[in-house]
Amino acid sequence: MINQTNKNLIAIKKNLVAHIKQLAGEIGERNYQHYSALQAARDYIEQIFLKEGYPVQRQEFRCQANVFCNVEAQLKGKVEPEKILVLGAHYDSIKGGPGANNNASGVAVLLELARLLREMGANYTICFVAFANEEPPFTRTKNMGSYRYAQKLKDAHHNVVGMIALETLGYYSEGKYSQRFSGFLPKSYYPETGNFIAFVGNLASRRFVMDFKQAFPKKFPAYKFLLPGFLPGINASDHWSFWQFGFPAMMITDTAALRHPDYHTSEDTPDKINYDRLASLAFSLAQALAKI
Repeated sequence: MINQTNKNLIAIKKNLVAHIKQLAGEIGERNYQHYSALQAARDYIEQIFLKEGYPVQRQEFRCQANVFCNVEAQLKGKVEPEKILVLGAHYDSIKGGPGANNNASGVAVLLELARLLREMGANYTICFVAFANEEPPFTRTKNMGSYRYAQKLKDAHHNVVGMIALETLGYYSEGKYSQRFSGFLPKSYYPETGNFIAFVGNLASRRFVMDFKQAFPKKFPAYKFLLPGFLPGINASDHWSFWQFGFPAMMITDTAALRHPDYHTSEDTPDKINYDRLASLAFSLAQALAKI
């Protein structure tokens, strides 16, 4: 007899496979140099949000003679709806790559969290946002979609309790020494097997990261890394944009290039994703988000 948790995981896995195959398989490389594909990804994300019953808002901005777009859906909080938690994932891919893990995996989890939390509910208002322009040449510039979105929140004086960037989530290994870290961390600080998820924040986001880690189910291995935001890799996603405006923010990641051999290559394809682990991660994230 299949219990309810297993039924949930089966449904989540099926949806994650469909999303990643559509984004990184059918649509493929999607960025400012493949503009029509980027638009196709935007349209797909909108369709899924609408299918799940969310009104959708676009935040359009102009850059390099093109109009780019963040796609947002909102779930009103049950307890403190005036407080906002942002869940974000960039939907563009690197030049030359289909971007299955980086970052169709993040977008797929974002879409599944929107579906799951619509049923489970959340204490804070959650803004689910798919961002344009995270990859080079936009990385850590004002032309990132996440920077434009964070600036909008700051200008409107919204009460943002935190932001989570869902970044490269689907590669896991049980092999010894499958996990590496940058040289500024002592070996005793991190595991050598790449079978966990990392919560990465700057020192100013310490409380936000620790509270989320506390709510995160223990069954999925997770480690927190609280380090100065200027260190290499610590600021390498959309959470950086929110730090620029003083918001607590963190990246949730499988550690990308420190584990995934096909990171930022043409071989970052849908067949390399560990969908069982990704489904378990998505369900664990939903449980934590419903709890905090």
